Amino acid sequence: MARPIVTVPAPLMRALQVAWDPDWRGQTSGAFLSGVSRPVNNAFPRWVGQAPLRLSRDMILQWRAIEAQAEGRRGIYRVPMIDPLGFDPGETDTNGYAQTGVPFSNGQTLANGLGLAFEPFVTAGAAADAGAVSLRVDTRPSGGFVPRVGQYLSHDDWPMIVTARRQHATDFWDLDVQMPLRAAISFGDPIMLRAHGRFERPEETPGGLSYGRNQRAEPTLVLQEVLTR
Repeated sequence: MARPIVTVPAPLMRALQVAWDPDWRGQTSGAFLSGVSRPVNNAFPRWVGQAPLRLSRDMILQWRAIEAQAEGRRGIYRVPMIDPLGFDPGETDTNGYAQTGVPFSNGQTLANGLGLAFEPFVTAGAAADAGAVSLRVDTRPSGGFVPRVGQYLSHDDWPMIVTARRQHATDFWDLDVQMPLRAAISFGDPIMLRAHGRFERPEETPGGLSYGRNQRAEPTLVLQEVLTR
């Protein structure tokens, strides 16, 4: 049976701290008798994260609904990997869409007056195979914004970190990334500037949504990346 995928809205992920890291899951048979270390092999690395959240009364209700949809450990959380130091969507927002959402092509919005989610991206300037540690991007869709070294990106919800960048031509940059690409990228594919990943709870833990008279909750969301699709 397919696992439910629940998208967590970005406003709910305004974490008190940012803690997204690759878990390389290094394995070794130990040191030689001489004390020299044996080679370390990484076995199916994945991303892990801890997000201490601060939720007000309306957000508590939203989070309660998300927890119910996810059905505990069975569900998959599609999570925006909020990192203001690496990237803030407002940096590429010239139309105020970060606050109001993107309208339809005819200028219409949804019934609540808001548009679709504003998710800035660049596109792949060349195809890249799974396992590659570099890719070329076209920055024109982002208004010329060039991903920063250390920034989180994602393709099809597979996160990565930019480790180096080099300009290839006007509007085109070559990026070195880690982890190695877990899926092939085709020419023109969107590369999200605010990374998203698919995560699950590693343990069957309660949501931690207890609150007092101030109607605020501060649960800690502990997640590990889902590797099977």
